[in-house]
Amino acid sequence: MIERGDTFSFDRILHKNPVVLAFFYSEASSKCRSLLPVIREIGQSNDKVCVVEVDTYRDAGFAYNYAVSTVPSFLLFKNGSFVDRKTGAQNRKAIEKFINSVL
Repeated sequence: MIERGDTFSFDRILHKNPVVLAFFYSEASSKCRSLLPVIREIGQSNDKVCVVEVDTYRDAGFAYNYAVSTVPSFLLFKNGSFVDRKTGAQNRKAIEKFINSVL
């Protein structure tokens, strides 16, 4: 499942889904743009995780609330609680391993 995240919807998403991967990105970053299709494929193919895309340009306050200062950033949540964070470009295998660490 893939959702667009923002300040107003994120709490609802966290409480509705047991595992959430928040992908903080910027359209201005070529690394982020190259990761978007990978993130979307993971979200569509894995029914155990909800992938949330957060555009840091559109919702800088939301990124600030989670201390995201580098893109791309991946924040992992389980049962509504923050678990772990990764920053920088990651390949699909590394992202899936990150998700599987809480499944």
